[in-house]
Amino acid sequence: MHWNGKPFGFFLRIDVEHQEAYKYCGDWRVTPVGTRLLLDLFEEMETKHTFCVVGITAEFLPHVIGQIRDAGHCITGHSMFHIAYGGHSLREQTSDMARMKRTIKQSVGV
Repeated sequence: MHWNGKPFGFFLRIDVEHQEAYKYCGDWRVTPVGTRLLLDLFEEMETKHTFCVVGITAEFLPHVIGQIRDAGHCITGHSMFHIAYGGHSLREQTSDMARMKRTIKQSVGV
C-alpha cells in the first residue's frame, strides 16, 4: 500500500459482534451492512485484515462470516458471548473458547 507515493503499512483488527452493534446503535443489522462496506473497501485497497468474530455472531449471521472467509481475510475467535474472563475459572474460559471455536467452524468451515 502506498500513501503520497511512499510505502505505508498498518495493522487493522475488526471486531464482528452483532450484540455490540445493537448495544451502541440500537440495531444489530449494522453488522452485515458495515461488514460488507468494509469488505468492499478492503478489496478496493487490495488489503487483507483480521476479523475477530464472536461465536454467537457466527451462529446468528453465518453468511456474514462466510463473506469474510470468501474475501480471503483472517478469521479469529473473540469468545462465544463477548464476556470478560476476569473472575472466571480456567475451566470456564476453556469451555467458552472451545464452544466459540466449534460454532465458528460449524458456521463457516474455518
